[in-house]
Amino acid sequence: MVERIEAGTMNEVVKISIIVPIYRIKESYLKKCVNSLQKQTLNDIEILLIDDGSPDQCGILCDEYARVDRRIRVFHQQNKGVAIARNIGMLNAIGKYLMFVDPDDWMELDCCERLFMEIENRDVEVVLFQRCGENEYTGMTEYFEKINSCYLDKRDLRAIQLSILRHNPNKYNLIAGAPWGKLIKREYILNHEIKFPEKVRKEQDDIFSLYLFEHLYSAYFLDYIGYHYRINSESINHRYNPDMPEIRKEVVKEAEKFIHQYHINEAEYESALGVHCVKMLYTVELTYFFHKESLLKRDEIINICMAYLEDELVKKYRRMCNWNDFETFNWKLRYLIERPNRICLMIYYYLLKLYRKVESI
Repeated sequence: MVERIEAGTMNEVVKISIIVPIYRIKESYLKKCVNSLQKQTLNDIEILLIDDGSPDQCGILCDEYARVDRRIRVFHQQNKGVAIARNIGMLNAIGKYLMFVDPDDWMELDCCERLFMEIENRDVEVVLFQRCGENEYTGMTEYFEKINSCYLDKRDLRAIQLSILRHNPNKYNLIAGAPWGKLIKREYILNHEIKFPEKVRKEQDDIFSLYLFEHLYSAYFLDYIGYHYRINSESINHRYNPDMPEIRKEVVKEAEKFIHQYHINEAEYESALGVHCVKMLYTVELTYFFHKESLLKRDEIINICMAYLEDELVKKYRRMCNWNDFETFNWKLRYLIERPNRICLMIYYYLLKLYRKVESI
C-alpha cells in the first residue's frame, strides 16, 4: 500500500517541480524514489510522474500515489521515449525551479531545501550538486571525486560542453551530462526553449545539457551529496540492442546541429565530436557485438564496423581529431585501430576478445 502523506498548506507558487519519467521499472525502485521525494523537508514542491506507457503496474502505482498526496500529478501516455516524457513534464510544470529524477534513483530528504536555499541566495540560474553511486553488483556505495563548492564561469561551462562531447572524465562530467544533479530555473528553460531531442533514442540528456550550458550566465556547483544513482544491470546501457550503431549516429547528427548553431568552424568542438565518434563503438560493443545475447560471428562484427566507419558523418568528424585528443593509452590505441581497414578491424576484434576474457577472470 502507498503511505498517505500529509502535504500541509501549499504556497501559491510551487518552489520546485520534480519530473520523473517512468518506464519498465521495478516497483520497489519506484517506491523508494517517490517516497524520497514525498518526504522532502521542503514541502512546497510538486512531483510529476510521467508514465511512458510502462507495461507493468507502475502506472497504477503512480495513480495510487496521486490519490494520497495532492502534490503528485500523473501523466499517462503511450510509450514514446524518455525525451518526450521529460518534455511533457517541463511543459506542465508550474514550479519556479525544475529537477529531474530517474525512477530507480532517490534523493536525500533535505536535498530540495538545500538546493532551493543555494539557488535563491546566490541568484544563479542553475545549481549542480554531487551524487553517489549505489552499485547493485557489489552492494557498495561509490563516492566520486570531491569537488569544492564554486561558481562556474564561461570557461568552466565551455569545458563542460567539450567534456560532454568527448565523453572525457571531466570532474563535472557525469553530473553535467545527466539531467539529474541539477536545480534549474524554469524561466531560463522557457526563455531559451530548451528541450530534450525527441528523435534521438539515446543520450538525449547529453544533447539537452549542451544547450543548457550554452546560454548560462551564472551557475554554481555545491559540494553536497544529495542524489543516489543506482548502478544496475537493467540499465539501457546494458540491454541487448542491435540498433545501437544507428542510434549512435543519431546522437552525432544531433550534436552536429548544436555545433552548427553555436560553434561553427570552432576546431575544439569539431575535434571533440570526432573523439565522440571513436568512443561510440564502445557502447556498440557492450550492447550488441559482445553482449551475452548476441549471435554475431567475427566477420559479421567486422562488416558492421566497416559500414559504421565508412559512414560520411563519422568519417568527417574522425578526421578532425588526433591522437592527442584522447586522455588514456587505451583510447589512443582504439583511435589507431578503429579504421575502415579489414586488417585493422581484425586486430581490433581479437584485442577486444582478449580484453574481455582477461576482464572476466
